[in-house]
Amino acid sequence: YYYIGEDGIVIFIDKETNVGPANLRNEGFDLARGTYIALLDADDIAKPTRFEKQIAVLKNNSEIGVCGTWFTTFGDKEKSKVIQHPEKHNQIKVNFLIDCTIGNSTAFFRKNILGDIRYDKEYVPVEDYHLWSRLIVKTQFYIIQESLVDYRIHDSNISQTKIDNVKRSNHRI
Repeated sequence: YYYIGEDGIVIFIDKETNVGPANLRNEGFDLARGTYIALLDADDIAKPTRFEKQIAVLKNNSEIGVCGTWFTTFGDKEKSKVIQHPEKHNQIKVNFLIDCTIGNSTAFFRKNILGDIRYDKEYVPVEDYHLWSRLIVKTQFYIIQESLVDYRIHDSNISQTKIDNVKRSNHRI
């Protein structure tokens, strides 16, 4: 089931069973009607100016299709730390050879760049890395050099509980 908010902007999707992050995000992509798509996991927090700043980047730079930001980790056992990634496309692209250089919860992008590209559940728990590695050859990426998302670290993060799958999938990508 899904519900469109009174403002017509926010769509809330409620699932009776867990279909997994890749399938749920793909459904969100298909339901999205706007120009832009923003990602934010339920346990993460966007700063109040995040969307304003990301919209400005995309509106003022037609060659950029994906805009991320730095993010700050936090959690019960974690010491807060700002995760920084390079700003410009070419350096982001080089870094992608080693690791995912965009925090999924910081991603903001033009819907039209997706085409038929979707998350692939075969790459869970690094399906985001796989998606971005396919999009980075289609459009320019840009990372705002400011932490605009707080990313919660906890023992049940899928990347923490399935570390062997992360290593194996990263190698495949």
